Amino acid sequence: MAALEEDGLTLLATVDIAGVAICLHGDPDIRVQETESAMQTFFRHRPASPPASAKIVRVTICRGAMPEREAGLVKRFDSEQAWSLWTSATRNVLQLQPPGVATALWRLSTDARFSEGRLHCHDASWLKASPEAVLLNPIHYPLDQILVMLHLARQEGIILHAAGAVFKERGYLFLGKSGAGKSTMAGLLAAEARITLLSDDRVIVHRVNGRWMAYGTPWPGDAGIAANIGVPLEGVFFLNKATATAAEALAAGEALVKLLPVASIPLFDRILADAVLSSCESLATEVPMADLRFTPHPETILPVMRLLGG
Repeated sequence: MAALEEDGLTLLATVDIAGVAICLHGDPDIRVQETESAMQTFFRHRPASPPASAKIVRVTICRGAMPEREAGLVKRFDSEQAWSLWTSATRNVLQLQPPGVATALWRLSTDARFSEGRLHCHDASWLKASPEAVLLNPIHYPLDQILVMLHLARQEGIILHAAGAVFKERGYLFLGKSGAGKSTMAGLLAAEARITLLSDDRVIVHRVNGRWMAYGTPWPGDAGIAANIGVPLEGVFFLNKATATAAEALAAGEALVKLLPVASIPLFDRILADAVLSSCESLATEVPMADLRFTPHPETILPVMRLLGG
């Protein structure tokens, strides 16, 4: 068990995604429980410390009734499905409250840079049957994805709708909107023993020490692929289903036009949105990108492997 910190709280768990460590702190008698398979390799229960190189987001678990939102906040964004963002000059409040639900399922109040906050969870998140206080891990979609997106925005990090694969210790991304064939391509690549899959739906790219890296995430698609791996990014393919398999290299401007619709951009914050747009432009300029027309057939893997090898 981790030692108690100076403020009397314990590091209860961390969720480490693409080098961003979301650290849950709270009373030492709280146990955070993880039940979803996609999150297992990203979650650590009572670690001695977060990874030494991680960018830290500190979240303190608060007990008791969920308070009202702080005064002076303005609604900045509403997904119209579940979560919303409220802001002031110095504070941000994220909350999850699906339509028709009387109270928020969770509410996170953070500083202006989303680096430290206090989290209140609905009673349904606390398992009452256990002798100790057991909390179902609240750092799940959409909260984990929101925090990672906002935290990486200023640091040349982007969440992309993509399947990701590792071949010869290099990362390759297969991008496309829903229905473009990400899951199909992931299934084809999974049959090749020399390939490791990062994800079949969302991948993070992040420039680290001047080099673009690709990371798996705990937000898989239908195939449930979610690997906590980071590798140098070697190439990007935009998927198009066709009757034959072929690739055509893209100029940086062409690639950027195709990249923006599959990037998660916080349009509700001009500064962060501009930072992500700039990162997308750098990515399109610095990493080789191509259109990939492919047919969803097992034989497709052979020409795709030749593309990766080349």
